[in-house]
Amino acid sequence: MIYHQVQALAAAGVTDIVLAVNYRPEVMTAALAKYEEEFNVKITFSVESEPLGTAGPLKLAEKILGKGDSPFFVLNCMTGRDLSRKIGHNKDNGNDVQSQKL
Repeated sequence: MIYHQVQALAAAGVTDIVLAVNYRPEVMTAALAKYEEEFNVKITFSVESEPLGTAGPLKLAEKILGKGDSPFFVLNCMTGRDLSRKIGHNKDNGNDVQSQKL
């Protein structure tokens, strides 16, 4: 599942990916290193040491995401959609921040 998300994000031009993990992050780090090389992306892990609820991992990743004006995707499922179209649509419509169901 993660492979397909990384693939879709890389195809959309995303170069930095943050994954929220809470179970055995060291296994995820080792397993996903090959995806970084394959898709030329940087994968950072936001480790949730205790359950934080639905949006908790996003809040936890705030330090990594920064407070700049760069857009970002939040994916909580697999997507077969063309994410680059979403980026283009938002830029064309002057949307700095937009929440859309993918």
